[in-house]
Amino acid sequence: MLPIPERILMAYETSLLEQNIPSTLQNKYKKWLRFYLDFFKKYQFPVGKQTRLPAFIKKLRNKQQSEAQCQQA
Repeated sequence: MLPIPERILMAYETSLLEQNIPSTLQNKYKKWLRFYLDFFKKYQFPVGKQTRLPAFIKKLRNKQQSEAQCQQA
């Protein structure tokens, strides 16, 4: 799995804090971000497409992720 680029990670961590995501869950959220970035690198979706997130969630469901995990992702 590729690392999250530093500038994206910093912005994401700021967003997690602003949304009051508990520190105990922040690593899980970062894991989902890595999965999300890997998914789109693998499947080469165009940047900015509105279909990106639904496609990612569909893939998670196809891989038998729970609804709670899909919500977290």
